[in-house]
Amino acid sequence: MFLSFFVLSQFPLVTNFRIVPRGTEGAVSLEGTIAGLLAFVLLASIGFLLGEISVPEVSICVIASQIANVGESIIGASFQWKEGFQ
Repeated sequence: MFLSFFVLSQFPLVTNFRIVPRGTEGAVSLEGTIAGLLAFVLLASIGFLLGEISVPEVSICVIASQIANVGESIIGASFQWKEGFQ
């Protein structure tokens, strides 16, 4: 698959940046973060194109979504510990 070329092999925990296996709760990846950011931009842009939100509101939505994304990873690392795909 074309996208597998871009997948990194290291996944740090968001809380202490220790490298953990793929699938560990709270682990983050560069490609996952970028994909999430692109999805947030796409959804907020659709809202703008439909006339539901203004340009400043698009940026607020994107920033809030990224904060929520990181926050979910912190919650996963702190309270839902699971190493790898189990």
